[in-house]
Amino acid sequence: MPEASLARAREVCGDDHTVPLHHECHGDTCTLLVTREGTDEGSCDGFVCPVVLKNGQVRSLAVDQDLSVFEEVTPTEYVFTSCDGPYGSRGSRVSFSRLRPDVMAFTPTQGLHVNGAEPYPVRQAASIKAARALAPTAHADTRIHIPWGSDAWRDERDLALAWQVMRVGEALWLHARVDDDVVVPFTQGAAGRDSDHLELTVSPGSGSFKLGVLLEPGGKLQVRRWQKWVETAMKEEDEAFDGAEGSWRRTRQGYEVDLRLPLTAVRDPSSRITTGLSVFASDADQAGKQETLMGHQGTLYFWSEYPPSTEEYLRVPR
Repeated sequence: MPEASLARAREVCGDDHTVPLHHECHGDTCTLLVTREGTDEGSCDGFVCPVVLKNGQVRSLAVDQDLSVFEEVTPTEYVFTSCDGPYGSRGSRVSFSRLRPDVMAFTPTQGLHVNGAEPYPVRQAASIKAARALAPTAHADTRIHIPWGSDAWRDERDLALAWQVMRVGEALWLHARVDDDVVVPFTQGAAGRDSDHLELTVSPGSGSFKLGVLLEPGGKLQVRRWQKWVETAMKEEDEAFDGAEGSWRRTRQGYEVDLRLPLTAVRDPSSRITTGLSVFASDADQAGKQETLMGHQGTLYFWSEYPPSTEEYLRVPR
């Protein structure tokens, strides 16, 4: 390893980081792992400093130098573990691509099925079909996913939810598949909460709001804003939500919903990477009686690319 590279690494890591552990280059980008002499790099008492040298510039990779320790170099990744577990033990992991160390190493989302939405990466494509092929599917189908009405829930045939969120152009699309053995659409003059529907709570920053997505006869959706953040709390209301559109259809197991929301409604200009989102299906096996609410609370991540660059990853508070 060139001595000049080690000298540049010490500019970022400190003069006491004199022991090189690993060095490799791909094109004009080199990665160097250095540590202090006498350090046990595999323990929470020691730290390996990872740096990237490119075009004469040197910078650290996106790890917390007070908490993260080096774990391993795999054929494709550098893996670090954060000492954020109980009593300073090991906990969460963070990985970087060896081929492109300026990019995080995240799980591929194509065909991915998950039981939660924290975090949920919003994949983007030119068409709904292409975006759905990239988007992970979140499932809610057990009592742990029921915040209200668990006593009325029988099994996944009574109520289960699977959903995807994706971006196409300047719109956010939700595709939801609901298993429901008795589908009760909305009827004019009735209370929306007392029919089968979806409930979405969107938190793009300080302006949270809750939407009711109602199944109208003929396959149309009616989207109502049921709550809105005012000063210090969510306030009840019942107004049409401008810009929302979509459709629903019956299936053998229940029904499916495709909903389009304007991207400007779900992204805060001052915090454009993350938006809080909860997606719940509400079951009413007979008109006039809401029985069960099932779904997830989570966070949407609007990365510029997937996996994101380490620079963009560092900008998100954790």
